[in-house]
Amino acid sequence: MQNLFAHEKKSLADKLWGWQANPWILIFAALLIILFMLGAKEIWTQEWRWANICHGMMIRRDYFHPYLAGVDYYDKPLLSYWLMIAFSYITRGFNIWAIRLPSAIAGLITLGCTYVVGKKLTTKQTGLIACWMLISTFYFIFWSRVGSADMLNVAGIMSALAWYFTYREKPSLFSFTIFFIIIAVSCLLKGIVAAAVVFLVLIPDILNIRQLKKYLNWKLVIAALLGLAVYLIPFVLSHLYNSGHYQESGLYEVFKENVVRYVQPFDHKGSIFTYFNFLPLYTFPWILFLVGALITLPKRWSHMTTGSRWFFWALLITFIFFTGSGSRRSYYVLPMVPFAILFTADWIRIGAEKHCLRNNLASYFVVTFYAIVFLVYGIIYPVAYTGGGLDYFAKEVKNYATKIQPWQNWQITMIDAQSKSSFYFYSPHLINFLNANHELKYHPTKEGLLKTFPMILNPKKNEIVIIRKNYADVLKPVLNKYHVIYTQPSYGDRLLKQTDPSFPVALLPKYEKQ
Repeated sequence: MQNLFAHEKKSLADKLWGWQANPWILIFAALLIILFMLGAKEIWTQEWRWANICHGMMIRRDYFHPYLAGVDYYDKPLLSYWLMIAFSYITRGFNIWAIRLPSAIAGLITLGCTYVVGKKLTTKQTGLIACWMLISTFYFIFWSRVGSADMLNVAGIMSALAWYFTYREKPSLFSFTIFFIIIAVSCLLKGIVAAAVVFLVLIPDILNIRQLKKYLNWKLVIAALLGLAVYLIPFVLSHLYNSGHYQESGLYEVFKENVVRYVQPFDHKGSIFTYFNFLPLYTFPWILFLVGALITLPKRWSHMTTGSRWFFWALLITFIFFTGSGSRRSYYVLPMVPFAILFTADWIRIGAEKHCLRNNLASYFVVTFYAIVFLVYGIIYPVAYTGGGLDYFAKEVKNYATKIQPWQNWQITMIDAQSKSSFYFYSPHLINFLNANHELKYHPTKEGLLKTFPMILNPKKNEIVIIRKNYADVLKPVLNKYHVIYTQPSYGDRLLKQTDPSFPVALLPKYEKQ
């Protein structure tokens, strides 16, 4: 006799996002893939901007005026810098973890808010599927592990949407105020593009539920004004505490970077097909399922719920909005990714209800690509960046320099070498950056370098000069006054046989034993 109490064997999909799926497995998987070996990879070029600006703020004790390599640089609002500086107190120093933790936490917040939006508009299965898809998406994990404002921007957008869909049926002064404060904070992380995206994607929902009259009241006005006040606080403080030396205006830079760049781009003029190319890449491997969801959309439309339709509208609106800008870059596609994933996850959920193959296939994709992503970021990168590289180079320089005098006595001058290498010295002083013209940089001559940088012939006893490797090659005849330290390639560089002319070379006074 068949055992009446026998349980039907659960599929992998049931275990990941079925009705009885354990959310703690998802939480653990997300924490592991975003935080594991977060500081192993060398800082990326873009991360150096944040590192240099934050370092300058801490040295100057001026947190309202960002400088990049000593030059006014208010291209981004202040909050992303403040977050990194705040985390430096937790990580016991301004290090790679301090730079990347805000983005990592933003990635986790984005996951949580994506789940909330999916659950509120359809079912919790959509939210769970979307979260599993995101943590097995290469570029979502990449940007969650990079110190910049981009994942912070996505987290701000998704936080505002999660709050809206949670409280849209019971609007109050409190819910309005928190909503606008979230938007204000989001705009202080990267720019007012966050507000533009939120309001644009909410248009279909507000028009559909016909609550516009319900929202348009004095509570909304007061909440919007409070949100505006929160947004303006850093700019007001920046103006009030300006001694007159700082020339850039924060609010003007917001206008230039967000409005002028949109209608009259002055850089980053990508092709109009930029996002047609990069949305598939940024949603890989889920582009295969996204295409299936789009192809079947006309057939499904009449049977779709309003929530399911909103996922499509949000994706379409953001795609049109960013494509409509004259300034286009690959990673500007990032805010579209949660909408593309939610739209696809909803299609997979419907397949689960109909016992379609795509539900089980999606679960195998999750496990396979989660493992691959973890292998890349958690194992391959950490191994590739050992055995040499900038961290090893900086430690070698510091070890030699401290034999001569304490580290706090040294000044550092960087001459066209990889700018990101300056981060690894953790200098207690501002670093001096000097630059040659383009021709000299890539076709250096001894005469040209010594004419442009005559201080190379007159080494100071408390100065470390960092030059490019191709400069050191042509200056060898005059470097006998120095102790010269070259960057040793990491295991990854050796494997790929990379020789970068901008690899840093340190020139230090020769150590003489007393």
